[in-house]
Amino acid sequence: MVDFEALLEADPDVMLFLGGMQPDTNMADLRATLESDAVTSKITAVQDGRVHPQGARYQGPILNLFQLEMTAKQLYPDQFGAWPTYEEGPYPEFPADEQLFDRERVAAAILGEL
Repeated sequence: MVDFEALLEADPDVMLFLGGMQPDTNMADLRATLESDAVTSKITAVQDGRVHPQGARYQGPILNLFQLEMTAKQLYPDQFGAWPTYEEGPYPEFPADEQLFDRERVAAAILGEL
């Protein structure tokens, strides 16, 4: 486990919070805690509003597709489109032209239609 001082020393540009998409996690509360703490409020990612949710460990290949899309949008919004500021709830909907993989094709593969 990394303490806040070590995190400040590393001073990341982006922080990805493992488990941030889980129903019992409130990203708004997490961000507020980081912003109000004397140490973590000095971290570049916190100051720049780049603290993002991530999925869970051991989530499997289908969820990994969504996780990759999420991470690409969080880290490289200019190339892949912006990830919305996420507070809580289900994975956000994106217009088809902003999706990084074909959901219908994945569904067809799961159903054995390919």
